[in-house]
Amino acid sequence: MLRCSRQFGWQGNAVASTSAQRVYSEIGRIAQSDLPLRERRAEAAKRITQFKADLVVARIQPREAERLKENLRRVLQRGATQHDLTAELNSVYAEALDVLMGQTR
Repeated sequence: MLRCSRQFGWQGNAVASTSAQRVYSEIGRIAQSDLPLRERRAEAAKRITQFKADLVVARIQPREAERLKENLRRVLQRGATQHDLTAELNSVYAEALDVLMGQTR
């Protein structure tokens, strides 16, 4: 079961929460929230950590889990480099991408 964030209302089961587009949309809501940048980045990192945990809980086959991670990586990469977003918004996507890829800033 997906853990909830009071601020962003993550909900649903583990399988549904592994959709790359759904996670990307949630990261977008986090990026555009009124929270201070540090908190938005922390929330985005938590959401990616939850995504990874949900892949395990849902018992998705390794090949499918890698495909889902790759799909999410691609959409987060686009978000992190969109020219029409502010540097702050891009940095929230970049933080999420770093956590997905196992990198720290």
